Amino acid sequence: MALNHDGQVSALISLIVNAGKALEQQFAKSTKPFVPSLDDTESHPLDSEIFDKELRTTIQVIEAACFQLSATAGRPSHTLVKVGHRRLVDPTHNTNLVKI
Repeated sequence: MALNHDGQVSALISLIVNAGKALEQQFAKSTKPFVPSLDDTESHPLDSEIFDKELRTTIQVIEAACFQLSATAGRPSHTLVKVGHRRLVDPTHNTNLVKI
C-alpha cells in the first residue's frame, strides 16, 4: 500500500513560515532590530549574541525544512549531487542522511 504524502509540501512551507516569524521576533529583540539583507555589509545583528536554545531550534527547523522541501521538490539526482558536493567541500559536514 502506498503512503499518502498529501500536504507534505504545505506542511514544510508552514514550518518555514512559522520559524521565520519566530526568527524575526528574535531579530527585533537584538541590538540592531532588523533582519539584514544578503547584501548588507555590516555585522550580523546576532553575531555577538549567544544563541539560546529556542533560537538554535528555530534555525535548525528552518535549515531542515528548507533542505527537505528542496529534496522533495527537486530531482533525486540533484539532491545526491548537492549532498555529495557538500561532503567533498566539507567532509565533516553532517547531513543526517541515512547511510546506505
